[in-house]
Amino acid sequence: MTSPLRIHGPLEHTHAGWSAAAVAIGRPAVELASRGPESMPVTMSNHSHAENWFELLTRPLWGMASAPETVPEPMWTAAAETLARALDPGDPWYVGAVTDAGQRCVEAAAVGWGLALAPERLWDPLPPKAKDNVSAWLRSAYAADVADCNWHYFPVFAGHGLERVGIEHDKSISRAHLERMGEWLLGDSVFEDGPGGRVDYYNPFAFHTYALLHYRLSGDDRYVGPASAFARRFRSWFAADGPAVPYGRSLGYRFAQASLWGALAAADVEAVPWGEAAGFARRHLEWWWDKPILDPEGRLTVGYGYPNDALVEQYLTAGSPWWASKVFVGLTAGADHPFWTERATEPEAVVEPHKAARAVHVRDRGGNVTRLNGQGWRAWARGGQEIYAKFAYSTLAAFSHSVAGPGLECAVPDGALMLSEDGRHWRGREDSEEGDIDDKGVLTVTWQPWEDVSITTSLEAAVDGWHARIHIVETERTLHTGEGGWCVPLEGHAADVADHRASVTGTGLRSEIIDGDSGREAGLISPMPGTHLYWPSTVLPVLRGMLEPGRHVMKSLIYIGRELFGRGPIGGRMSQPGRPGTLGSVTLESPTEEDPVESDATEQSAIEVFTEHRELLFAIVYNMLGTVADTEDVLQETWLSWEPRWRAGRIEHPRAYLVRVAVNAATSRRKAVSRRRETYIGPWLPEPFPTPPGATEPDASEGALLTESVSMALQVVLESLTPAERAVFVLREVFAYGHDEIAEMVERSPAAVRQLAHRARSHVHARRPRHRVDPRVHREVTERFMNAVRDGDLDGLLALLAPEATLICDGGGRAPAAGPRPMHGAGKVADFLLRRTFRLGLGRVEYRTVNGEPAALLVRDGTAVSVMVLDPTGEGDRVTGVYAVTNPAKLANLR
Repeated sequence: MTSPLRIHGPLEHTHAGWSAAAVAIGRPAVELASRGPESMPVTMSNHSHAENWFELLTRPLWGMASAPETVPEPMWTAAAETLARALDPGDPWYVGAVTDAGQRCVEAAAVGWGLALAPERLWDPLPPKAKDNVSAWLRSAYAADVADCNWHYFPVFAGHGLERVGIEHDKSISRAHLERMGEWLLGDSVFEDGPGGRVDYYNPFAFHTYALLHYRLSGDDRYVGPASAFARRFRSWFAADGPAVPYGRSLGYRFAQASLWGALAAADVEAVPWGEAAGFARRHLEWWWDKPILDPEGRLTVGYGYPNDALVEQYLTAGSPWWASKVFVGLTAGADHPFWTERATEPEAVVEPHKAARAVHVRDRGGNVTRLNGQGWRAWARGGQEIYAKFAYSTLAAFSHSVAGPGLECAVPDGALMLSEDGRHWRGREDSEEGDIDDKGVLTVTWQPWEDVSITTSLEAAVDGWHARIHIVETERTLHTGEGGWCVPLEGHAADVADHRASVTGTGLRSEIIDGDSGREAGLISPMPGTHLYWPSTVLPVLRGMLEPGRHVMKSLIYIGRELFGRGPIGGRMSQPGRPGTLGSVTLESPTEEDPVESDATEQSAIEVFTEHRELLFAIVYNMLGTVADTEDVLQETWLSWEPRWRAGRIEHPRAYLVRVAVNAATSRRKAVSRRRETYIGPWLPEPFPTPPGATEPDASEGALLTESVSMALQVVLESLTPAERAVFVLREVFAYGHDEIAEMVERSPAAVRQLAHRARSHVHARRPRHRVDPRVHREVTERFMNAVRDGDLDGLLALLAPEATLICDGGGRAPAAGPRPMHGAGKVADFLLRRTFRLGLGRVEYRTVNGEPAALLVRDGTAVSVMVLDPTGEGDRVTGVYAVTNPAKLANLR
């Protein structure tokens, strides 16, 4: 599988860029559909094969018709000719007659949208007989009865298509459908999806998006007010880095989740400032653009974060994912609309209770969203319990589906409490009272997994990544309990499990669960592969326990975030049972005889000693790996090894122990890093990170070593060393460890270490003669260089560049770069920099200290788009190397 980024290149956040994206996503579907139903893959579905094929043909029209002039003519021709055949009763490709509440009613809306916005491409080229067939079929869809839910909008849009091409139809039918949907408006801007339906993404990508598009086409604003009010609430569903919190059915439609933001632009309704709407839409599509959601032919796959049809409902088939094309409806607004021209703004932390939706959304200080959920399951939908009835959902850690089989590994209780009579077969929340949210944002749900078992669960979250759960259980039977935190990827994970607490890290994430006074045992499970929305294999921290008949209170604190060393509320006990008013009310009791003060002091001492060595460890590990995320993971592994041994009094020399553990962990991780480099697009440069203000001046002896150790130039050279050579070089040449000390750290003989050190030193010095540049001179050269670039001063650039100067630009396939290989020669480098500045503009230049060196940070529209570091000669008069990082994933620490 592959991603849109790898096939189509970086996503450009302009009207033209999104128009190209709409074509890139839609073209493979139209091309396959134009080969007929027999070319359509057979996939799981509760619909006929012809209906599945019709989805493949029509759903891309939501994007194509939104900017019809940007779609290549052959693509329109294929769509129009195939549509004519699909709706011709005498053609072998005929999709079939419309039946009441049948799947064909759904696709009639896309056909209507296409005819309403692009009749000159979808209707006018058709011969008279084909027009008769299309109009007859669409009129029958317009008149058919539909499922009593958001489907009432489908005839409305079929009517818009008929209206645009001049076909008679009874307008009272549309009015009746619109009036019926008004009966489901719950208040506070949300609709239930039919009688007893749930509040999920069918509000933003169905009810409210359709209301706004209907308003654009007809001027009928009856539901524009609720759509605007919901949009203001909907902001809290999106994380700062793009994803929307996965919850509810039809997640397989992927980036349709953000269609409401474009629909506001299409209707020219500024429910939120245009910079906010644009930011949510752009970041969302950008997040998906780098996910492995395409097959090798560029077609969308069935699944969510990766192809997996076990994670979707029974009605999603190979043609269904193009419902995501609705994210492009904002293209109807035109390139000069503020939705396209305004600078995207960043969201802030927020706690958003939404009583009508029976949910509380919390965007924490890290920008990640947790949904506390009070809605119950939908029995008719496959996976209805997992998609609707867990207590918590996360943009950072998503959630898992259960599968048939014994054990918690099959039940997968992330975000949930599961119960069992035999410890093998597990049951979670299904039917329940709808959640109640009090004035303090505490969500409470009462549920009964058995007739004689009643549970009241209270949930509360804060903006630090933690949320609290309290379960009051009254049972007449003996029960096993299993409660989960959040999953993280299985590969490369590190775990720390104590009696009452389990923590696990992986790929820069930390998941932790802590038990209160319920006596549950903490541990880890490896859920069945293929059950998680984001990652094929995961690991999950859990709490297990036993309940005898009676009344019990179970309390837990759960964390997900990127603060790998955050400790949370540990070192004491949670307060006595009771419903929290704020997360802080799940407090720690004073130490008792069982919890002596000394244990807190010991733990604090462990943190203090580790913190004293953290900068040294970071420099060593970063120098070995070159990425901040991998470095943080290794430091977390080091902490997890360090803390219990320090608390047990088993470490005599903290510095030696910490360095040895970190070096060995980094050497092991180096293999995975190298595998990622093999598939990296274009040249690779280390991830830049800012030197904090007030850090050691680089002309001090240790500071100079640290500066050299993380410089761009040296990192590039170190990439050519073996992991063992690199480890020895860093420890010997940069941090001046003796050969005997290094031998103990890397578990080799001193003679072997000397040989590795000699080989590495010779290799490095041959490629990079050792010289130091005065930091003030380095800064002056950088400023002169950037001034020449800004002014278009070719002579000035050539005077600064050494004849053999090299430019290495790391875009990672996600941003403009200088090409697939380094660029050599002063003339080529200068020409490229000036041409690129002329085309894109230089933006604002901020001078920072990055990787211990003076650097230029280029900022456009408030976003860091590039960091440039120069490698001057020892005298500082010429520049031999220019290192530019434009990959946005590597610039997060500089924003």
